[in-house]
Amino acid sequence: MTGPSPNLSHEQRRSFETNGYLRIPRTLPAECVERLVNATLRLRREDEGTQTTAVKSQTGDWRSRFHGPSTTQQEQCDQHRWQARNVVVRDRVFLDLIDHPTTLNAVAELLGDNIFLMGSHLMVRERTPMSLDDFSRFQLDWHRDLGTSALEMTEPHPRISVRVAFWLTELSARGQGAMQVVPGSHRLTGGLAFDSATNQPYGAIEIHAKPGDALLFDQRLWHAAAPNLSDRPRVCLFFAYGYRWLRPDDYREMPAELLGQVSPVRQQLLGATVSECGYYLPTAADVPLRAWLASHLRQ
Repeated sequence: MTGPSPNLSHEQRRSFETNGYLRIPRTLPAECVERLVNATLRLRREDEGTQTTAVKSQTGDWRSRFHGPSTTQQEQCDQHRWQARNVVVRDRVFLDLIDHPTTLNAVAELLGDNIFLMGSHLMVRERTPMSLDDFSRFQLDWHRDLGTSALEMTEPHPRISVRVAFWLTELSARGQGAMQVVPGSHRLTGGLAFDSATNQPYGAIEIHAKPGDALLFDQRLWHAAAPNLSDRPRVCLFFAYGYRWLRPDDYREMPAELLGQVSPVRQQLLGATVSECGYYLPTAADVPLRAWLASHLRQ
């Protein structure tokens, strides 16, 4: 008698290991996408007028650390976006996605079960006044995730985090703000090689997607956010999962009130532990996700 099958097919696993990313079409139904977009617009109205200075300050700081581009056009891109972090504490519709069976099973196959949600990041990119011709020569903010870990770890870097992007708007044509990646660059030692004719890395491609698609990608993958030249906002939700011995990305500790209202699996994903050494030497009680995964794998 055989056990349950893994959530990822052999082809999907091979594609992720080869390219550093995997798109899973139609992960979220249309009604879920609509709820997420409505919640996004509500949070944006709540935050209206408070983001511009913070975004500019944070962006300038990390770009200086990574020697990223800092041009007038890049500043325009930054100022035509809105973002919110740790959004799982702000609306239940975001919280309910942290243990989505399709994406959580896939992440656990890649990392194991001693994981948690490092951060939840919501972003809206409005239209940036730029022509397609300018866009073709525009140097994007190419980077690896997890901040200075990409500078401080000995190379080759290990995989310690997988990010899930839920695309909530149409990304089917050039200039809509789609994510740019260099396939296979998660296995690269050192930086990217750039084509002087295009000002982009060799091998870079654009990831197209439909609303409700999910994209899993390795934290080591070199990627960039392209400006949105269309008249429609680009809306995306990012969940970063990693080993529990890492630090959270956009929070320190989740509110005790929230932890008291959710299931043991969600408590684990929100950073809680039972035993004193539960992050590094987890007991069975520290990892309720293990039994949950066994019950949710494809039969």
